[in-house]
Amino acid sequence: MRSVAELGLIAAGGAMLALALDSFGMVPDAVWRVASLLIAILWISFHMVASRRFKTAGSQITKTGILWIPASLAFVGMGILLWNAILPSGYSGPRYIASLILALTVSAFLFLLETFRDDGDASDA
Repeated sequence: MRSVAELGLIAAGGAMLALALDSFGMVPDAVWRVASLLIAILWISFHMVASRRFKTAGSQITKTGILWIPASLAFVGMGILLWNAILPSGYSGPRYIASLILALTVSAFLFLLETFRDDGDASDA
């Protein structure tokens, strides 16, 4: 559940970061470039820590065969942010928003995996 909160904070922080940078009067290309770079660094570092945490804890989530779906979505989101940081264009804003939506999607997917996981305990029925 910690990863769900981290991804939610990335999305919320990312939404506010672009507005905060814009309020300082930065050029739009610089806003998208700086915001994308900062959120990408944050997301990549959280992803690496979460991967180690999952591996060390041996969570039930790691034993499911569908963990590749949120991992793939996370890599796509991080890639979009890095793309914005390296090659900004007129579509930087929509790409930035798409990456934040991907962070929320991954968060929701992990939440559902954790909430509806089968512990093998039939006493809850």
